[in-house]
Amino acid sequence: MLDHLKTTSELNGGAHLFWPEFCEQIQHFLGAERFFVFVRREEKLSRVAGSPESVADEHWLTLTRSALQHSKPILHKSHGLRVAQKVLIPGEETELVLVAGWLDSKIELENERLFKFRIGAQLPEQYQRNRALSQVKTDVSRLAQVLELASKLQHKAHFSEAALESCNFLSATMNSQVAIGWLEQDQVVLAALNHQPQLVTGSTFSSQLEQVMAESFAFEEEICLHRQDSDNEKAEYPEHQKFLQRKPLSTTVLSMPVQLKDNTVGVIFLERDSTAFQESELWLLRLFAEHISYPLNSLYLDTGTLRDRWKRVKSIVVRKIRGKKTSRDLVLFGSAILMLLAVLLFPLKYRVDANFILQTDSLKVVTAPFDGYLALSNLRSGDEVSEGQIVAELDIRELLLEQAEALADLQRLQRESKKARASSALADMQIALAQVEQAQSHLQKIRYRIEGSQIKSPFNSILVEGDLAQLSGSPIRQGEVLLKLASLSDFYLELEANERVIQDLSIGMTADIRFVTRPDDIFQVTLEKIIPVAMHKEGANSFRIRASFNGSVPDWWRPGMSGLAKVDAGERSIFWLLFHNLIDSFYMKFWW
Repeated sequence: MLDHLKTTSELNGGAHLFWPEFCEQIQHFLGAERFFVFVRREEKLSRVAGSPESVADEHWLTLTRSALQHSKPILHKSHGLRVAQKVLIPGEETELVLVAGWLDSKIELENERLFKFRIGAQLPEQYQRNRALSQVKTDVSRLAQVLELASKLQHKAHFSEAALESCNFLSATMNSQVAIGWLEQDQVVLAALNHQPQLVTGSTFSSQLEQVMAESFAFEEEICLHRQDSDNEKAEYPEHQKFLQRKPLSTTVLSMPVQLKDNTVGVIFLERDSTAFQESELWLLRLFAEHISYPLNSLYLDTGTLRDRWKRVKSIVVRKIRGKKTSRDLVLFGSAILMLLAVLLFPLKYRVDANFILQTDSLKVVTAPFDGYLALSNLRSGDEVSEGQIVAELDIRELLLEQAEALADLQRLQRESKKARASSALADMQIALAQVEQAQSHLQKIRYRIEGSQIKSPFNSILVEGDLAQLSGSPIRQGEVLLKLASLSDFYLELEANERVIQDLSIGMTADIRFVTRPDDIFQVTLEKIIPVAMHKEGANSFRIRASFNGSVPDWWRPGMSGLAKVDAGERSIFWLLFHNLIDSFYMKFWW
């Protein structure tokens, strides 16, 4: 008998087959005259099955309601022995009550009979588990078949062939009549019917199918209707209801859109004359539609002449533009339009980058005043020099000897001129006086050199070139450059701008500058002069621009410092700022 119970728990089929078999087997197993199964759904109690098939009187219903309040078996000895127990099946929202009855009131519910009753109460749960496991196995098998079909469709050469094979697969899997419609220039056109290689278009039946599928496409949702329910439904899906009016009462239809990247590209239509579509079948159909959408649509776009393909692509683009828009789509579309307008019209500051060097107008080049030897200089490059400070000194020892000799010659010649005057030698006196003037000139020259032997700074400056500390005692020649002194005032900037942007710059524009040594500080300058001669440097041409500083000069500025300047060259649109270099390059490379 246990083998029969096990066979019942493993029964293949729906609940309508299980419950009558279950009641009959448990009745024989317990030796009971009556056995019923009741179910409570939404506070409503109803009988599921019974053995024998007879109507349960009020006594059975009363015992059932009492059992729903308890977790243990409930006994009742009225008109015989009756026992009831509530059964909860995991995953189900309904409550079951199993009730067994014996007409003989003298029968006692001994432990063996109670044990058998409890064994029987476990069969529904075991059946449910076996059924769920069987469904999982079926779903896995169908999933493998769907994936295999999707893989096969990748290698099909024609859209019609792939659509027909898809219909045949669904027909065999779902035990239904299957049709597939595909979007052709904003209309759903019948593409394939199961087991019909030669599709007849233009017939009344094909037109009806196209209208039904067009309705599902328009609503963009699954539509599942049964013939018996279609008369009671509101006219929400008129084409589906009209189609069902011509069918038997047991007919069920299902339309499911096929979507690719949130766009509906086709519709699958199923019709069958049996039970309604189960949730597992709907899940499989959704999975099927998801996996065939890409290969079928790719084959569809590649089918036909080049003109047909162009029309399909054009229709897809137009449909995306004119198609239904959700609030999210409208927000994204509006944002895109605003961004495009901003790129084309909204102006931004246009700033031209240019390297600069800090220069000064006051640059003193110190040269040797006469031939001689360098006596003393403790200055090195970078030393600051104040106005009047001695920056170099020449050795004057030879000049001092020449001065003493020149004084002696001058005194001698003066005595000779006096002697000639006393002796009234007019000619000799004139010669002596000329020699005296010559000696005085020579003495003045010597004294001038002695005075110029100390070279002094003409202003507050900094030594930018010349390191004489290592040249003490070295001979120098007249005119030889000894030092270069740069003033610590009268600064200006010398900018170097690439010739590609020089046409965007003009005198009077302002610029912000940052020094390499102090990038955190920003200063403002004004363009004063553009030198109209290009300078070739590092493989590119550039123009020099003179700019003056607006404001007081910081004490840490030094000639020769460099940095980056950004010149305010007006306003340009975002589009021009992003693409003007690319457009200029295009003009330079592609012209004839």
